[in-house]
Amino acid sequence: MDDRTRFDVQRSAEDGMENEGVQSMGLESEMYELKAATEAAIETRESNRVKKNVHLNATPDVRHETRWEELSRRLPDVVVSSVALVLSLPVMLVLAIFIRIDSPGPAIFRQIRMTRDRRGTGLASGPSSDSERRTRTYAGKPFVFYKFRTMYVDAKERFPELYAYDYSEDEIKEMRFKVDDDPRITRVGRFLRKTSLDELPNFWNVLRGDMTLCGPRPEIPEMSSYYNEEQLKKFKVSAGVTGPAQIYGRGDLSFQETAKLDAGYVANRSLKGDIVILLRTLDAVIFGRGAE
Repeated sequence: MDDRTRFDVQRSAEDGMENEGVQSMGLESEMYELKAATEAAIETRESNRVKKNVHLNATPDVRHETRWEELSRRLPDVVVSSVALVLSLPVMLVLAIFIRIDSPGPAIFRQIRMTRDRRGTGLASGPSSDSERRTRTYAGKPFVFYKFRTMYVDAKERFPELYAYDYSEDEIKEMRFKVDDDPRITRVGRFLRKTSLDELPNFWNVLRGDMTLCGPRPEIPEMSSYYNEEQLKKFKVSAGVTGPAQIYGRGDLSFQETAKLDAGYVANRSLKGDIVILLRTLDAVIFGRGAE
């Protein structure tokens, strides 16, 4: 894999478009466009289903939770995220100061990510060719994702070739998330990624209901079209602060390995399994396995 592909795939703890300090109006506009694209994709698929009499649900074997199970997840989400935000506030204030001192730009990074589409139909099947892939359809529901900034704000201008998100079938099979010595990451950013402290603002997303404590990590919309039918199971549940990929390799995993783990997690999701993942996440964070 050449340098361009290797750098292009860096999304370890959260990369993608982390080069910009996105403004509120820009985010709202982008979310509107994503929602419109998702709605159009849904209408097209429903029309095709009626005409061709085919089953469009790409994830028929996903386990559906009872209302009690959903409540059992949401209650800890609210309690844990509230406590985490309060207790970590002094730490986050200090980190914000160091981020601002280390490099120009905002301390908090905001980006559009994709989470569960509760209507259950907002899934975009992977295109069959590279040309079709360029006409994006998005999987899941867009939301504004928060984390500490770990990259230079002008990374996109300095490395525009790293943000095309245009991969061949061979590249998508081989790509890995972790890249050594990524020039886009700041000095403080490397420390934050190594310790996973850059993800502390994720708890605000959990409190808002955009994310949950345990689930597949939220994807950037540009990667939606690279998921196959089986891997789209990921978007049938809410995105999580941690998940199977965080305890089985994190940034050392390839895109395909992560997608497979996420699909398997969704198919076999359970409260007991989530507790195990949360406990093993603490171990992975303490010892820094798979982190930048």
